Amino acid sequence: MKKILFAISAATLAFVMTGCSSSVSSLDSDEDSLSYAFGVYNGQGILENILDGEASGAKYETFMKGIETAADMPDSLLQIYLQALQFGGALNHMEQDTVMPLNSNTFIAAMKAEIKGKETLIDADTAQEVIQSIQQRIEEQNALKNHAQNKLDGENFLKQNAKKASVKVTPSGLQYEVIKQGKGGAKPSDNDIVSVNYVGTLTDGTVFDDSKRHGDAPAKFPVAGVVRGFAEGLQLMSVGDKYKFYIPQELAYGVRGAGEDIKPFSALIFEVELVSIEPKAAAPVPQFAE
Repeated sequence: MKKILFAISAATLAFVMTGCSSSVSSLDSDEDSLSYAFGVYNGQGILENILDGEASGAKYETFMKGIETAADMPDSLLQIYLQALQFGGALNHMEQDTVMPLNSNTFIAAMKAEIKGKETLIDADTAQEVIQSIQQRIEEQNALKNHAQNKLDGENFLKQNAKKASVKVTPSGLQYEVIKQGKGGAKPSDNDIVSVNYVGTLTDGTVFDDSKRHGDAPAKFPVAGVVRGFAEGLQLMSVGDKYKFYIPQELAYGVRGAGEDIKPFSALIFEVELVSIEPKAAAPVPQFAE
């Protein structure tokens, strides 16, 4: 029958481990017998479940170092020690992670300097900005590595599409085509709510969203609530107009993509009919929006 390890409290552990570094040749008291029995009972389970059967070497030495250190530590410091071990383990994984590489020596040096109030190369107020900037750059590099062809396909599509006589290009790079014009009049602003009928497709014709999927009524949402290219296109329209937007990836979801259909760096196409414009108010944002 396989032995199960005891869940031993910090106080019991200290009791069991008293004098643990030396061998025992006799059991002269109940304390000796109980301590020894605890060790024997748990020994085989530790060997099988923690040390993977290795009774010597790095795993054994590391385990014994940890348990002896914890046994000599008062309860008031044990939780801090365990938190440090957990923190250090997480740091080790991050250091080995190619997505977000870290140098543990640099990290520890900076942490010590900040804790002790010494001058640091990066101050606490800007540290988060540095982290976010580097994370974003690494995210973009990895996404580009995995989706370079998708980015190239979108760029080639837009390059050819811009040559059409019916297609206009704004300074931002948004391309649009007028399918039908209404009676003219006011155009929506960032602060307005619009009702629209729309169909969203990828450059290969895959439909990723359609306002009809969300009910018979036109979709209603704030202009400022959708991706930049869509918002810019809406502000070119008047009620009754029907346009087609060709949105570069940098004006859409860019490096992130969205859901299963919209991969990173995807150029998007929207056929949009502007039904109405309303003053700013709470309105749901469709699935394709940010």
